[in-house]
Amino acid sequence: MTKKKVAIYLHIPFCVQKCYYCDFLSAPAEERIKTLYVEALLRECEYWKERISDYEVTSLFVGGGTPTSLSVGQLQTLQKAVMSLYQPDKTRHVEFTVEMNPGTVDADKLSVLKEMGVNRVSVGLQSADDAELQRLGRIHSFADFLRTVDLLHKASLTNFNVDIMAALPGQNIASYRRTLQAVTAVSPAHISAYSLILEEGTAFFAQAKKGLLDLPDEDTERKMDEITEEYLADCGYHRYEISNYAKNGQECVHNTTYWRMGDYLGLGLGASSYFEGARFQNETELSVYLQELPQDHSGLRHVVTKKEQMEEFVFLGLRMTSGISLTEYNKWFSTDFRKQYQTVLPMLLENNLLAENENRDRIYLTKRGRDVSNAVLAEFLLEEE
Repeated sequence: MTKKKVAIYLHIPFCVQKCYYCDFLSAPAEERIKTLYVEALLRECEYWKERISDYEVTSLFVGGGTPTSLSVGQLQTLQKAVMSLYQPDKTRHVEFTVEMNPGTVDADKLSVLKEMGVNRVSVGLQSADDAELQRLGRIHSFADFLRTVDLLHKASLTNFNVDIMAALPGQNIASYRRTLQAVTAVSPAHISAYSLILEEGTAFFAQAKKGLLDLPDEDTERKMDEITEEYLADCGYHRYEISNYAKNGQECVHNTTYWRMGDYLGLGLGASSYFEGARFQNETELSVYLQELPQDHSGLRHVVTKKEQMEEFVFLGLRMTSGISLTEYNKWFSTDFRKQYQTVLPMLLENNLLAENENRDRIYLTKRGRDVSNAVLAEFLLEEE
């Protein structure tokens, strides 16, 4: 009997310092709070252990915040939490990723991560320019990043992603190109390249409202995106999702689960889940999360309607450069995609916002379509029945 599959995300909401652009559920905290938190996370993992015993874990991802801002002892408690849900199996490779920032890891922490079963890490660099890093509120320098990469190699954790950002305050095409060159020089398996987004509630959002941010214009941002794709392709990285590039066979399994609407379980403060046809979210108030008993959120679940599933299939699938399978859509929803979108689809194809493969059984965003992806995706909203 084939087991159902689930991806697991664990959230660590702590960081050394809040970056000026960050709107994630994270903040600095004293050691006592961190210790209480990982103990609460352990309780939640133990609660879910039996409930997912019939599932096959396809990937694990520990994100934040900065998971490596935890101490060695706290990471060992986190290891117990993970092991209560999942035991590494040498006969089956399961991707297990942990996020980290330069300057927050050492050999002892990496040793605990390896014992935990971690085989992939994601390093938050953002820029190779120290002035740009300082402007972002990052706690590290580019030299710290290089030291972190050296530690990863010594620990045989060579499967790593590097996060970089474009359209930063004071950034220009020349400095962004230098970041691309510096990152590819250390040969990561995967690169995530995002453009800065000003999120409400962040320090940058407040500065922008006052006209205090020197941001590149839209044409420069678009040029940076073009340079990213062209330069990384020359270096052996293919773009498989709007913001993600990988060497062959190194695409992120965990994130692909999200884009392909697979089941995932989010554990920890504020973590979101899509599990057994429903969406739900954990408590977002830290003081409450530390004290409450683990629960399945049965009263807070939103059962995803067929209409919502159809829309999400398109929205999420078109983030990937391979696009969506019309055959899969038709089978999944027992409907004809071309008939359902008989007005929208021809218009988008004619305007070179979407393209088809040779067999006409897949559609995907063109370069022009990616530039205006939000407008393209809005065309696939379905009317209420």
